[in-house]
Amino acid sequence: LLPHAAFFNLSRLEKYLDDVLTIDDFEELYEKKGVDFHVVATEVDYPRKAIFGRHRSPWIGTDEDDFYRDRYLDNCTISRAVRASCSLPGLFAPTEVDGVQYYDGEIKKVLSTHVAKEHGADLILVSHTFTPYIRNGNMGSIAEMGIFSLVTQAIYTILYQKIQTPKEAHIQIKNLYEYVESEEFRRKYRNLSREERSELLSDIAEKLDFNPDLKYIFFPSPNETFFMDHFNMLPFATRELINSGYTVAQEVLPMHGLKKLPEYEEQGILQRRGLKRFR
Repeated sequence: LLPHAAFFNLSRLEKYLDDVLTIDDFEELYEKKGVDFHVVATEVDYPRKAIFGRHRSPWIGTDEDDFYRDRYLDNCTISRAVRASCSLPGLFAPTEVDGVQYYDGEIKKVLSTHVAKEHGADLILVSHTFTPYIRNGNMGSIAEMGIFSLVTQAIYTILYQKIQTPKEAHIQIKNLYEYVESEEFRRKYRNLSREERSELLSDIAEKLDFNPDLKYIFFPSPNETFFMDHFNMLPFATRELINSGYTVAQEVLPMHGLKKLPEYEEQGILQRRGLKRFR
């Protein structure tokens, strides 16, 4: 096993996407559909991310370039970019793009929400399966469920904390921003004029890279998702994950004031197809 990078490769996934996608080019997708789509992977030989899409970082190949700086790249089809992003090390072999090897986009940083933020998004929906198991009376302890469940719990706990850190930072900066806007701040620093307060808010937003209009919605994973087969790409396995995510979205989105499109008010996307679940 030592000479081989992994047990499997994802060439068939790439071929499948190439066959079913009506548009397999990032630029064409934007021009025809208005979708500025990005796929994140990680370079194997350098500790930096590749953000595949229709953009290219202008400083690539200049003195500003270095081995740690993440870069936007436009040299890849959508199907190959997805293959690279899904190449989980050890399980699936890395994917080559223009002589450079790439693997899983989560390696350097879990969830690349900054990509949407950098392109002016004011609402970012974050869905993932990295929620640790929460013990309840029906299921018992992870320690009793075998080594695979125990290792998965440890990994998910680490990843979940990495997800929470930027989320908590955004909340802290937002609290600071709202405090400067508050009546309490005005009373305490009454010598500041309205223009000076406005300038202070602008400085906070600029220095801390904060967008006061940006909102994140995180979709938690239920306990059942923890025990699903995340690395199985056969239809019966992926179907369970899709249905779980769909159910959670149905519950979470209305809590944030998001409503269904009028055409789906009476019947949801599943009901309109005569289904109770995705199949």
